Amino acid sequence: MAGEPVSRRGTELAKRIHIGKAPVDIVEPRNLLIVLARLLQSRGGSQIVFVRSWDLYRAHHDPLLMKTLQHAALVLPVSRMIQSMARFLGLARPPRYYPFDSIIRILTWLESMGGSLFLLGGTQSDITSVDQNVRQTFPHIRLLGRYAGRFPDRMSPQVAMAIKKADPDILLAGGGLRGRERWLYAQRSHLNNGLM
Repeated sequence: MAGEPVSRRGTELAKRIHIGKAPVDIVEPRNLLIVLARLLQSRGGSQIVFVRSWDLYRAHHDPLLMKTLQHAALVLPVSRMIQSMARFLGLARPPRYYPFDSIIRILTWLESMGGSLFLLGGTQSDITSVDQNVRQTFPHIRLLGRYAGRFPDRMSPQVAMAIKKADPDILLAGGGLRGRERWLYAQRSHLNNGLM
């Protein structure tokens, strides 16, 4: 099912724990690309979210953010505090991910298979800079489009449609996207079938 966590899809490589009602996935870094490949093969539009402890706190007070996390295919922790919370609750300790390093690793994997990418977020100058860096560093990635993240709400359907038509393997959404992961969740049925 689209958006269903990996741990519910029958793989042994991801385990979901809960800190309060908020999910966090335990995926050993050595297995991350295998899990992502399985998600990509499912062609269901899988959202991956990097979370800080503050995000988990916010989710307990923001129903849409909580829903976003609960329906995400993977929720990967980036802060040491989440590891401490899990230990305090007697749960397995999830590995900590560094978003920048993880994205570079994912883009290297994407390039190795000749995959495609769409960039979303940031200011116009930010997205232009990221576009140029991706083209120079990962020349074999097919960059299918880009869109700055600061657009009015009325433009959301057009932006989602552009992404859907491009149908990238990965939609990389960065800072500056208003609503961030919640926007992706709200638009999930109108977006690509790959990873977000």
